[in-house]
Amino acid sequence: AAGPASAQRPAPAARADAVAQAELGLIALALAYPELRAEIAAIAPPAEFRDALLGALLEEIALSEKPQASLEVSIVAALGDEQRGRLSALMVGPLPADEAGARRIVADYAAALNRDRRRREVEQLRRTAAGANEPEAAAAAQELIALRRQDRQAG
Repeated sequence: AAGPASAQRPAPAARADAVAQAELGLIALALAYPELRAEIAAIAPPAEFRDALLGALLEEIALSEKPQASLEVSIVAALGDEQRGRLSALMVGPLPADEAGARRIVADYAAALNRDRRRREVEQLRRTAAGANEPEAAAAAQELIALRRQDRQAG
């Protein structure tokens, strides 16, 4: 069923990759901009990261006053090979020239994580509505309708 709706929705693997990229991007920006660390953790709460390790690492960075170089060693050591390579590419790639540019990218990454979280909430509500007893199904359906209305109003 490859229609217009499916052309607009990325495949689950692509979404997971985008989420991983956003989480690693937030870590890279937190390392590069120590003055934004607390702000980044507030905008994209580490506890809500899909990858718990990356969330814990962002939290460690946000709570630290250490300079980038000393933090980078422990952060990179905690990552697997693929994540290490991706973070390194982000760190040596073109980072924003100033805090304002970094804030814009943080907002983009946070928006991507929020869209993913919302999508997972909707999927869970759909499963509950489809497989639950009548009162639970009705409640899940109502919540799903409310979430979709919020999405329409926000978009």
